Amino acid sequence: MRAKLLRFFEWRSSPSPDKQVDDTVDRVARKMDEGTTIINLEGYFRTARHYIYLESLESEELVALDDIPERADQSPAADEQKETRLRCLDECLEKLSLEARQLILNYYVDTKRAKINHRLQLAEKSTINAVRIRACRIRKDLEKCVKNCVSKAA
Repeated sequence: MRAKLLRFFEWRSSPSPDKQVDDTVDRVARKMDEGTTIINLEGYFRTARHYIYLESLESEELVALDDIPERADQSPAADEQKETRLRCLDECLEKLSLEARQLILNYYVDTKRAKINHRLQLAEKSTINAVRIRACRIRKDLEKCVKNCVSKAA
């Protein structure tokens, strides 16, 4: 069980997988000491590790990319590269069908709860998973197109 727990936390790039394994085992042992009847021990460990993992995510200081200020010391070459990428992105967006372009632009509008609500509105005609998959495919195509365009411009 310890090896399975360790693998779980390592696969999720936990900063301290050994500590989280110990916390999971301690939590399950504490519940057993309290007299909790555990019918499916492996399932109980899975649930406990999930909660330990979620708690570790909450304790980390996550910063949205939009909240990170741009560096003032960016060189003109970096600005030129950024402009090239933006120009290529515009060109690649123009190559998409109107429906695909609207979906991808609407998929990345807003932040936090507003983004979630907006994505749920996009999924009214289908499911949220279908919208996610479609947006992922469009994004991959856009990435390829932009990389090709940037490499040609360089």
